This record gives sequence, structure tokens and C-alpha cells, in this order.
Amino acid sequence: MKPSDFVKYLQRMIALTDTGLTFTKDPFDRERYEDLRSLLSEMLNQGLDIDSEEVAEVLKPTSAYATPLMDVRAWIVEDEKICLVRGQGENDWALPGGFGEVGYSPTENILKELKKKPVLKLK
Repeated sequence: MKPSDFVKYLQRMIALTDTGLTFTKDPFDRERYEDLRSLLSEMLNQGLDIDSEEVAEVLKPTSAYATPLMDVRAWIVEDEKICLVRGQGENDWALPGGFGEVGYSPTENILKELKKKPVLKLK
């Protein structure tokens, strides 16, 4: 495994633990997420050539969904028709997509978003 892949996987796992810690209401899940975060911190400290301040910056907790704050959207046209979708609980139409996730490229993010949203064909 390349070092860059290792860092990417660690960043993704940290983002998942941050999201879990932000939204869990279960004390047992919180304990598990905190334990996992501690293990990831140790892996960063031992497995990479970065100082403790850099590790602390990478592990700084968030208070929201762990995302790179990047919105990805697909422009889909078929038979001169544009694909639009409605988000859950929303009345407005938008291009299919959503927030990007840590560890994925913009292309990987949009493909992931398209897989989880059913696209309806309009006649």
C-alpha cells in the first residue's frame, strides 16, 4: 500500500468517526467511536512522519457532518430532457447529487450519489 493511500484511508475513517460522534445518541456507540478515534490517532502518530501538532490538526473534532463542504451535481440530458430530482422532504427541483465525502474525488462522489438516488424517466 502506498503511503498516500494509507493517509486517504485514515482520513476517511476519521471522517466517519467524526460523523458518528456528532450524531450518535447512544452512549455505547459514542464510546466505540471515541475508541476508534484514539486508535486512528495512534496509527497516525506511529505510521507517518508528521509531528504531533499536525496529527492534532487532522484529528480536530468537528461539530457537523464530516464533509469537505463540496457539493457535487450531475448534468444529465437524454432525448433533449434534463434530469432533475427532489431531495428528501424538499419541494424544489435540483440536479442529482449531494455533498461530497472525505476520501473520494469529485467524480467518485457524483457516481456514488447517482447510485443511491433512483432516477425516474419522464415521458
